[in-house]
Amino acid sequence: MGELGTPQRKIPIVNKSATPEDKAALAAQGSDFFEKIVGPGRSTKKNRELFESRLFETLEPNLSAKELVAKIVTVALEIEFGPTFTLSKGFAKMVSTIADAIVTNPELRRQALSVASHFISKKMGPREYGGI
Repeated sequence: MGELGTPQRKIPIVNKSATPEDKAALAAQGSDFFEKIVGPGRSTKKNRELFESRLFETLEPNLSAKELVAKIVTVALEIEFGPTFTLSKGFAKMVSTIADAIVTNPELRRQALSVASHFISKKMGPREYGGI
């Protein structure tokens, strides 16, 4: 398992060659790990709840994989930088580029579609929604 960051702020990175013990240690860190990545204070419970709420509102089962990923990226950027950021020149191109990168990477695609599936099934109910 490698590490990123300064000596004061080590961030473990799990790769495909990580041992099960490394992966278990990372998983045990839970939400603290998220805060280490985005920085202290930026990962608030309020932001997470707002992110989840916005995903619940915006994700629909009739969207393509790229559209679902683009919605997730847009919501994440709105939460992080504010809704006026979406009005920035080049915002749509940036979202499209990020969504393309996620959709073409098998692991990121699986993770993003898993998130989308979770919120869509939560919205529609498990009986009405068969999954992505």
